[in-house]
Amino acid sequence: MPAYLHAFPRRELGVDLRARIGELPLQVLQRGGHINFALRRYLLEFLHLLQDVLDRLLEFQESLHRRLVGPTKVEGWTEAGQASRYLRRRPHQRMIAFPHAKINLGLNVIRKRADGFHDIESILVPVPLCDALEVVIDDQLPAGTFAYSRTGVPIDGDLSNDLVMRAHALLSTQAVLPGMRAHLHKCIPLGAGLGGGSSDGAFALKLMNTQAHLGLGTAELMRLAAKLGSDCAFFLADGPQLARGRGEELTPVALDLSGAWLVLVNPGVHVATALAYQHAAISGEETGYARILERVPMEQWRDAGPNGLEPFVFKTWPIVEEAIARLRASGAAYAAMSGSGSTVFGIFRTVPPNLEWPQQYRAWSMRLGEEPR
Repeated sequence: MPAYLHAFPRRELGVDLRARIGELPLQVLQRGGHINFALRRYLLEFLHLLQDVLDRLLEFQESLHRRLVGPTKVEGWTEAGQASRYLRRRPHQRMIAFPHAKINLGLNVIRKRADGFHDIESILVPVPLCDALEVVIDDQLPAGTFAYSRTGVPIDGDLSNDLVMRAHALLSTQAVLPGMRAHLHKCIPLGAGLGGGSSDGAFALKLMNTQAHLGLGTAELMRLAAKLGSDCAFFLADGPQLARGRGEELTPVALDLSGAWLVLVNPGVHVATALAYQHAAISGEETGYARILERVPMEQWRDAGPNGLEPFVFKTWPIVEEAIARLRASGAAYAAMSGSGSTVFGIFRTVPPNLEWPQQYRAWSMRLGEEPR
């Protein structure tokens, strides 16, 4: 059961309403086609407003009940007299965010390092394809306890390897955390080159820091995020960034794609990041991606700043290259594979055509310029 349902008081009044309201943002996240990020934000704000109104109604009901029949035991609460205090604490306890995806504009694999990673050069751009992550304080759980659940896109592997779990474990080394619950609704595909897992881990650090009042600043959070994964720190930064080192060295880039259209296409194959890097085309030198993008038109970006992981992925999974070719033939000014794949994308200067893809594919169309938050 999602954490936001665990966190709410269990009363006949309002339970159905809470469940219905709580599902609204997730229903929007699961819909295909054009993603309206602003609409999702307004729905979330509307959800919180309705929750606050319902809290006041529940508190009034308890106050009236206390006056008429005195304190009583209620499931989920100790005494009715504690209910109003619980409700007053809930604005502190409830926090939901939308970890967003990214795309890579070029990916120059410079060299393999002694630590097994690779030095790279790539421009990372945030895009408003998002998961939903909620973190709540649960006073009924012992300090340091973390109850975590997931829905949406299935995630294979040991739960302890999930970056949300690892974020909690990492923050636990900084301070004693209160009992917490978290729920992740996964929409960003896995093994797709979109950074979905890294984003979840980075946003978990930020939410838990806020909820537990740890007071860690952005610089410290980014340092911790770099321990979770090479590109995790990017998801705590603002706007497009030039990523160097293994991806954790970030420099803001003056790149404005507002008004352009982005089409993301995931062909339904999983590409392991480690495997893609094992077969990377090593360049041996930096190329100055940021300067290149400033000098040449978008139509020339692909030749000026290629993705060194594409040759192996194209050879192993030809449908990835075919999807790029189709985007370019459909009018994309720039089309490429994102990160290690398998997701590809096309940037269109005008509204893209409504393309039909095979059943196992997933595709999204969105207007750029809506900043994830």
